[in-house]
Amino acid sequence: MDPSLAKELKPQFRSNWDNVFKISLTGDEDIPVNKRGSGIRRLILLNFFRAKAEQAARDKGVSNLIYVIEEPETNQHPNNQKMLMRAVSQLSETPGCQVIVSTHTPVLARLIPADYLRYISIEEHGKRKVHQGDSVYPLVTKSLGVLPDHDVKVFVGVEGGNDINFLIEMSKMLLANGIDILNLEQLEQEGKIIFFPVGGSNLALWTSRLVSLNRPEFYLFDREDEHPTPSRNQKIVDDINKRENCKAVLTNKKEIENYLHPLAIKSVIEKVEISFGDYDDVPLLVAKAVHEASESDKPWDTVLEKKKEDKMRRAKIRLNSEVIRFMNPDMLAERDSSGDVLSWLNQIREFMNS
Repeated sequence: MDPSLAKELKPQFRSNWDNVFKISLTGDEDIPVNKRGSGIRRLILLNFFRAKAEQAARDKGVSNLIYVIEEPETNQHPNNQKMLMRAVSQLSETPGCQVIVSTHTPVLARLIPADYLRYISIEEHGKRKVHQGDSVYPLVTKSLGVLPDHDVKVFVGVEGGNDINFLIEMSKMLLANGIDILNLEQLEQEGKIIFFPVGGSNLALWTSRLVSLNRPEFYLFDREDEHPTPSRNQKIVDDINKRENCKAVLTNKKEIENYLHPLAIKSVIEKVEISFGDYDDVPLLVAKAVHEASESDKPWDTVLEKKKEDKMRRAKIRLNSEVIRFMNPDMLAERDSSGDVLSWLNQIREFMNS
């Protein structure tokens, strides 16, 4: 879930005659994990139990898993809280996986699609009632005493969590290479930019809630359909652009993964060497290449559709969380000669300064 923390961990093996061997983990500056803060220890345990659950499922040949996590944000730095919620959201998109998370931190609900949220109230005689849909937010506000957030400058709506990772990592890369661009990660941490997923049925819910907040809104949608075929998202874009202080755009390629460079993919997945055009399905190509490069002798065309979708989802997550970190300005310029990515980031900056 946290690559930077994973890189710090160093397994140390010690052997003696009493115990054939012992293993311990040390972190940054060789500090044992059991001496680290409770938040770091909890984060490592969450990942450990996740790995054990996946291993047990594989050993038993089980294809379905249910993860139940109580208040994963406990003792976590605010940045880690957001990282955890994105991680469990991505995990929930894996076929055969269901994730149930309890929390008393309403701000984290911003990172979860609206139709995934449930609020449990205690009614008369101690009976529990589960609320969902439009009734959830008012109930949470009343129950937890949530105060209005006056620091928000811009709302950014995207189709899913992978798109959020793409925009944040791309802005970090450009900024690190001396290009004058907003630091989206920092602005999100400061609460000045709020990202939210609008995929599926969430768009109408979000837009109805945001209109009264009088803040600029920027939306990014995948084109999906090749020119000159009209995009299936065109009507959504047109409707949003009719609203005051709102801007919606389509990618000029199939989806955001088409802006990544094949060399960046190869830097992360060495066995994968692919080329692709503006309207090729990049997650599909990567999933297929990874499958064929593995020791499996099962042809891709014989893989069950559900398994293919699982492999494609995993590929999409890796592309937007790992591969994108190997991008550089030259790679982006080669893949994005029209400057789409910079135009999106500049539009967000324009709204920030308005």
